[in-house]
Amino acid sequence: MKFYLLGKLNVANPSAIAESIIQKWEREGIIKYLGEQNDVRPFIESSSCVVLPSYREGAPMVLLEALSMGKPIITTNVSGCKELITPKIGSMCQAKDSVSLAKSMSKMLHLSPRERMQMKQNARNFVLTKHDKRLIVERYINAAQIYSLS
Repeated sequence: MKFYLLGKLNVANPSAIAESIIQKWEREGIIKYLGEQNDVRPFIESSSCVVLPSYREGAPMVLLEALSMGKPIITTNVSGCKELITPKIGSMCQAKDSVSLAKSMSKMLHLSPRERMQMKQNARNFVLTKHDKRLIVERYINAAQIYSLS
């Protein structure tokens, strides 16, 4: 099992993981920090699941990207994230709770090959039926038309 960390280190955010801790984890072989990436697709593709243990999110694009590529997700019960998760496509843990996160990750690791495959199919179908750009544009146009009629 390998853990890869992608993204910018937010040293100005007091709730972010300190750069020194990330460097320590890297020295200890716990994670591999890959920094900011312009194209996350190759990293998502090579992953068995995507984990976003966020403290708060607006629209978690990385989760939508992962789901669109048929990857199960693990995320926290915060606004933005919790609206995307169901037990059929991943696991939700408590924010700021490393024990809860570890349990969710362990649960994912212990899925049978059949369960894992079903979760991957469910992830892809979830995005296609709920978050496809065409559907969102259509909903937006319908809402705009309803609003302009009133």
